[in-house]
Amino acid sequence: MEVNLIDPGLLSRGGHHFEWCLSIARHLSEQSHSTMLYVHIDIDDEAIQALSKHCLVVPLFSEDPYKATNNKDDTLSELTKYLEPVEILQRELTETSPADLNIWPTLFGYQLSAFEALKSKGRIATCIHFPPNMRAGVLSVGIWRHGAHLVKKHDLDISFGVTVPELIPPYTKLLSAQINELPLLVSGRTAEHPKTELKSIGFFGQQKPGKGSKLIPELVQRLHRSGYNLTIQDSGNHMKVTEAPGLKQLSYVESLADEINKVDLVIAPYNPEHYRAMGSGVVWDAVASGVPIVAPAGTSPGNFISRHRAGVLFDEFTAQSVLEAVDTAHKRYDEIADHAFHACQNWETSHGIEKFVAALIAMGN
Repeated sequence: MEVNLIDPGLLSRGGHHFEWCLSIARHLSEQSHSTMLYVHIDIDDEAIQALSKHCLVVPLFSEDPYKATNNKDDTLSELTKYLEPVEILQRELTETSPADLNIWPTLFGYQLSAFEALKSKGRIATCIHFPPNMRAGVLSVGIWRHGAHLVKKHDLDISFGVTVPELIPPYTKLLSAQINELPLLVSGRTAEHPKTELKSIGFFGQQKPGKGSKLIPELVQRLHRSGYNLTIQDSGNHMKVTEAPGLKQLSYVESLADEINKVDLVIAPYNPEHYRAMGSGVVWDAVASGVPIVAPAGTSPGNFISRHRAGVLFDEFTAQSVLEAVDTAHKRYDEIADHAFHACQNWETSHGIEKFVAALIAMGN
């Protein structure tokens, strides 16, 4: 099968764009599919080198979707901020090759309005990660509605998937389409036995404000003072903390699951408002690896942890609230470690890259 893997947000090895495209491209290659990966023109050499082992990488897109949906230029109207990146993307999409399937691992609302350019280029399968009101200012929900209108107008062969169940109701209403909950792409690292003692704690992923980066320095200081060994990873390589005995700092790592498996507890100190209806690859990797987690209550990651009973939730976006959850995790460690181990043992019955790609291909058939 000829597959186009399309991600204008892929610029480097930091963050989920690279991890998802790498996993999908590797799996498609192993299944003998021919894959072309279309990415941003400013993608760095390290990312190209890693991805090129599994597919043909084509730098094509000039717009970073995160900047396109967060334009701060006050001299432009909201409508202009929306239409300009749509026009640019539509023009660039005409340069893609026809394929049996066009996979969009991370779909933004404005991109949907440019899909007319793909009408003669094959079926489209998309994955949505963000709630509809998260980006593009006052027009955010309207942009999704307009995109859905254009999809229907041009009779595009398109299907929509989401990574968390919290996104199904809003997008079912907005897009007037079937929204499929996809298996989770991560495979984790199968644990041989439950964790037995809480001595080490880790923070993982690309550290940003929405992920609670402002809380981490205080958390690290107080947890280190309490005697825990700590691992702080930042795949974006922006965060630096003071070096100390028992403190390990990491940037990008080839296998996040391997590093997660080395700690006894993962802390996801995320801003609850940011994660009400958005998933976390770090949390998924931790559960898939049998490692308990501390995460915010009332969020998609928190709901996921609660379903597996694999951790403890904090109620407020403060270092103190997170530390209280860590204390609870310490007291209940045998219990939550057993549940995390059980979830890990059953992970591959529902999730993993093979099931994720199969579900993408099956959508709309």
